[in-house]
Parts: sequence; C-alpha cells; structure tokens
Amino acid sequence: MMRILFVCTGNTCRSPMAEAIFNHMAKQAGIAAEARSVGVAALTGTPMSDKSQKALKDRGISAEHRSKLLSEEDIAWADLILTMTIGHKRAVIEQYPDAIDKVYALKEYTRDDLELRRHLEERESLIAGMQLSIAANQPLDERDKERLLELEQLLPNFDIADPFGGDQRVYDHCAVEIEEELKRLIDKLQGSANGLYEGSAGEKLSGIESEHLPESGDMHLPGTEDEHRLGTEDEYQSGAENNHLPDAGDGNEQNMESGEGGEKQDPS
Repeated sequence: MMRILFVCTGNTCRSPMAEAIFNHMAKQAGIAAEARSVGVAALTGTPMSDKSQKALKDRGISAEHRSKLLSEEDIAWADLILTMTIGHKRAVIEQYPDAIDKVYALKEYTRDDLELRRHLEERESLIAGMQLSIAANQPLDERDKERLLELEQLLPNFDIADPFGGDQRVYDHCAVEIEEELKRLIDKLQGSANGLYEGSAGEKLSGIESEHLPESGDMHLPGTEDEHRLGTEDEYQSGAENNHLPDAGDGNEQNMESGEGGEKQDPS
C-alpha cells in the first residue's frame, strides 16, 4: 500500500481536496494507495471549508475531514509527501530534514522532464547557499543572484493557487487544477508500479542536502515574495503559533471569520 501525504497551510482547502480526490481516483483505478492530508500551520480540528466540500460534491465525492497539524508521526507514515506549493515543501524540509528524499511539490513531482529537474536542482542549491550566507551575515554573490533570477524565469510555477477568500468559482478552479495534477500522478503510479516503491519516491529532485538547511525556520529566502511564502490558505489560522489570532470580541472584521470551514461569515 502506497501512502501519500498532501500538505498545505491550514489543511481546510487545498490538501483535503487533494486527499479526497486522490483516494477517489485511486479506488477507481484499482491502485493500492491511501492519501491523508495535514497543514504546516493548521489549527487541529477545523472542518474543511464549505466551498471545498461543494467542489468535491460536484465530483460525486463526499469527505468527512478535520484539519490536522503536520507531525513527526505523519512524516513517518508517508512514503511520499506532496505539497501544494514550493514554500510548503521547504517548510516541511526545514522542520524534518531527514524527510528530504520523499518531499516534493505536487506539480514538481508529476513532471518528468530531465532539463526541468536539472534547473530545479540548481535553483534549490543556489537558495541553500544563499541561506547559509544570510545566516552567516555574509554578502550574497551577485552572480548567484543573477542566475537565480534566470532560473525563476525558466521554471514554471509549481504552486497550486490558494482559493481562500474567493468565491465558489475560485474554489472550483482550484479543484480542477488539483484534479489535473492528480490525473498525472495516477498515470505515474500506474506506469511506475513497483518501481515507485523501490526508488522513485525517494529520488532527489531537490539539490538541498539536509546539512545545508538553516537551523531557523524564520529565515527569509532570496527571490520574490510570492515564490517563497507558504501560501495564504487560512492565514488567520497560521498565526496561531505566533499568537496572531484576533481575540474574541474585538468587533473588527477579522473576527467575522468563523472556524467553521474556514469561511468568512456574513456579519449580518
């Protein structure tokens, strides 16, 4: 049984949709695989968003889900960890560097282009080196910065767009985006068969070695802001670890956000 862990931020929108859609597809395809989902900054116990549930229902899929924070047990359980963004991938690796061999962004994993993999390896290696320079208070090499910008232009966007705060059409589009990637994943699993268990899930697309990672999870990466953030899904949840959640009864607009499904509630 292949065990796949999908990861996003709050575990109420993207990753639970990926979990439910994948399990549905795998069952239909007769693949011995099971998916679960977690968030890198989730408030445990929050229901899946209503709009995510609607997107699943439109596909004939029903799922009972409560959000869960990523844990060491989840890492140990998974044969393959697929994140919704490159930022989520880096967050997982920084927290659990020993898992580097099995952590990929979903869109990254479903692409098999050799040239693309080389560019990915070079980019991650450059970023790791820059992180070390920043940690040591050393200036960044201008040639490395220029090369990183070149690679950013060459590489496609590997992030699954975050639907949080959007209307149903935004969630439906996100579900379509996830579904298309999962079709590629199912094809890859079917084509690889036993080979995936024996090696493919552990192949390194990333050039980052665990000893190259900074010790602090607060390190800001060079490059564009959108490229390296975790993603905004349920951002009010992600502030929980840093005590950024608004206090109950403040009366401001933020407090109109209900924990039920991660949706903004009408103040009326």
